Amino acid sequence: MKAIEFQSHLVDGKILVPAECGLQEGQDVRVLILVEDAIPPSSTEGADHRAVWKRTEGAWHGELVREDQGDYPTRLEME
Repeated sequence: MKAIEFQSHLVDGKILVPAECGLQEGQDVRVLILVEDAIPPSSTEGADHRAVWKRTEGAWHGELVREDQGDYPTRLEME
């Protein structure tokens, strides 16, 4: 017996098992479910907005570069 660990989401009462686990169709498995602590819903929209920034801050490790925008088309003068 070997242990395979992965994260999944419950969708329509089913847990999705990644193909990378290497399980064969019809193979017997023993399942242990560890439930992540649920995050309570935010009471206000503003609080949730701040939570998004807090969870994603520092995630970008690249450099922001604005590419050349090209020439702006010349419009005809109004009469």
